[in-house]
Amino acid sequence: TPGGRAGGLRDGLLLNQGEEDDDNMPQKLKRARVQMHIQSQLKSLPAPTNEVEISMPELEGEEPQGEAPLEEDAADADRRREKQEQERREAERAKRSQAVKRDLPRPVAPQLMATPEAESGASVQPPLLQQAEGLLHEEFLALVAHDAFHHPVKGARPPKKAPDLDDYAPAELKRAGDLMAEELSSIVAAAGGEALLESSLRAAMEEDAINLAYVPQHKRYKDWRMMDKSDRLEAMTHLFKVTEAQLQKDSKRAKKLEEKLDRVLGGYMGKSRQATQKIAGLAEERETIAVEAEVFRTLSAREDSAIKTRVEDLEEQVQREKDRNQRLQARYKKLRNLAKDLDERLQ
Repeated sequence: TPGGRAGGLRDGLLLNQGEEDDDNMPQKLKRARVQMHIQSQLKSLPAPTNEVEISMPELEGEEPQGEAPLEEDAADADRRREKQEQERREAERAKRSQAVKRDLPRPVAPQLMATPEAESGASVQPPLLQQAEGLLHEEFLALVAHDAFHHPVKGARPPKKAPDLDDYAPAELKRAGDLMAEELSSIVAAAGGEALLESSLRAAMEEDAINLAYVPQHKRYKDWRMMDKSDRLEAMTHLFKVTEAQLQKDSKRAKKLEEKLDRVLGGYMGKSRQATQKIAGLAEERETIAVEAEVFRTLSAREDSAIKTRVEDLEEQVQREKDRNQRLQARYKKLRNLAKDLDERLQ
């Protein structure tokens, strides 16, 4: 039964012994008795034992290792990789040609550039000099094609394949640059100075630019003085077509820009026209007011000069009236006295 189960649990702690005899015992003594009984039962429990054994395997022939290296922070790793990438880009930029570095004009179609032999026909130069010039021109064409492939000119079609160039170390490039600078200084000194050389070079470039013309049939530029009549006609026709196409392109671009400006600045332009008309009206009104003011100033000056004359005329009129009144008063007095004398005589 539930009551018996509860009693069994309490009997395990000997709490039900003498319960019938303790009915008349005060409640305070009952609680003290129970606490004492529980304390005696707890004291009879065995004492706890804390026995811990630590066993480690014996390491033979192994030396103690130092502290493991710390793992690199993610931010430090990103900065290191970014610095390495920047150094790599700077190294690649240092190896670029001067035309790419300084953004100088470059050939649009390097694959159509002619060799010196094709330009001059049969050469009369010594074989070694001719061979050196050919090697130099080949290197020049390879460098131009390499720049056109990796750094194409805007609006031009780059070559399909870039030529293989030797990868030189920065020290070798610097040494080559120093040799070229030394050779250039000697050439400038022999030519009479940098200013004279620059003016001569500019004049030669202008003369060559005037005498060069593109011939579509040959797909290259030729000297105007060395062309026959058909090549000149073809070159001029091509130049006319190119100029006309460029003109149409510029005209369309200007029209689009004008329409875009009308859309973007239409309201401002309308307000500007209104403001201009208002300013013109105000300017005209100001001019009219200025003329009227000048007229009134002239009239005021004339009136100021005429005031004195008018005052003198008025003073003269007043004086004449005073004299006339005095004469009339004297005549009236005289006639009054005469009338009085006549009345006295008639009486």
